[in-house]
Amino acid sequence: MQIIEGPNWQISLQPFPDYGKAEQTLFLSAWHARQNAYAFYSDYKVGAAVRSVQSGRIYPGCNVECSTYSETVHAEENAIHTMISAEGPSVTFDAIAIVCIDVSLDMFVSKKEIDSDNPLSQLVMPCGRCRQVIWEHCESERPVKIYSAMPNGLVATIDIKDLYPVPFSVRCVTTKPFASHKNRVTVSEAL
Repeated sequence: MQIIEGPNWQISLQPFPDYGKAEQTLFLSAWHARQNAYAFYSDYKVGAAVRSVQSGRIYPGCNVECSTYSETVHAEENAIHTMISAEGPSVTFDAIAIVCIDVSLDMFVSKKEIDSDNPLSQLVMPCGRCRQVIWEHCESERPVKIYSAMPNGLVATIDIKDLYPVPFSVRCVTTKPFASHKNRVTVSEAL
């Protein structure tokens, strides 16, 4: 494993076979979800999978594009919203895996070396919209790991708090107390 640190963040890189069974299962679910992506306009297929803390179940999601693009559903939000639909609004998650590159299953069995010259050159992380969705639905003190497949066969791991250090939340639009997403207030209650 290689740790790369910035001023306020940390990313670890390691080959897929070095991860535990739980992370491997999460990743394989994201890989399979990517195969179902509806990306006829961009041909940019993304699969994601999120793991519920309450049940341990894994919920996959893929991107579903619309010709207008603005109504496109991203894989990360698809997976998170599917989990909420199944387990309710108080569900939390501790990990999300993302596969947005065209990799074969060989990636998951062969051990890759880390390019020491530029290890982050192939890094792909969630877009700003997805970072917001991830943050909103895991807003807690619990670390939430984001795993992302890289074209070189490595997996990057980062905590949401490192990836999105200054998030927008309901606290930004209301002066009323807000404990956590478990005690959500509606917009009308917040105003």
